[in-house]
Amino acid sequence: MKARQVNKFVNVLETTAHQFKDWYVKNKTPRNDTIKRTDKTE
Repeated sequence: MKARQVNKFVNVLETTAHQFKDWYVKNKTPRNDTIKRTDKTE
């Protein structure tokens, strides 16, 4: 029972990590593009 609970917990952590990474990458990329465009314009 404990091993199953640990596996479930690890799976949840991995899923959350992937979701956070995707969210971070999606939010980070547009900001970098905007900063680069602003620097070029200035």
